[in-house]
Amino acid sequence: QSYFAAAHKCAVESMITAGDSKANFRDSLNSCRSKIKAEPETDIRTYFAPVDGRAALAQVQKAGNSAADISAMSHRLSGEMARTLQGFLTKGKPVRFILDDDIYWSRKLGEDVGRNMVFEAAKIYRDLISKGMNTRFLETFHAGFQLQHNKFIVYNFGGSGAVFTGAGNFTSAAFNANFENFYYIEIPEVVDAYKKQYD
Repeated sequence: QSYFAAAHKCAVESMITAGDSKANFRDSLNSCRSKIKAEPETDIRTYFAPVDGRAALAQVQKAGNSAADISAMSHRLSGEMARTLQGFLTKGKPVRFILDDDIYWSRKLGEDVGRNMVFEAAKIYRDLISKGMNTRFLETFHAGFQLQHNKFIVYNFGGSGAVFTGAGNFTSAAFNANFENFYYIEIPEVVDAYKKQYD
């Protein structure tokens, strides 16, 4: 009976009955969600891209602006998410990021490695790593499709925290074009679990 569960049911039903276009999916999802009787939870917010992609990115920016520091992991990093992190770095906010080592090898070899593209790797080095992003790479095996496929941001507010996570990679397409689900979570035990995963 929760809003969280009902919203997911709306997403599933809209994919089945109206997933032939983004416009139809948007109309179906919004219509279904407007009929949910329960109030949205305050400790976990749900975003379904592409309908809620802009709102999801806005939440990433809002939380980042308030955070003392940011720790994140992802397989890919580009577009609006990368520009958002660059903005945090420009303001002097500490950002730690664990990336798939395919990005390292793509930069070093000057070619696409796995699903990571050389132009994305070049931008990560130019716009983020050179600007002070504390970066580590997790070794993977792309030929066997073993990816560092975490996709989350942990925000530290100094005594409390939050997590942004979901199915989508940290690319513009994930927020604006793909069908994806994202979550902003403030449930303490969930935040703790993601902190442990990062560590």
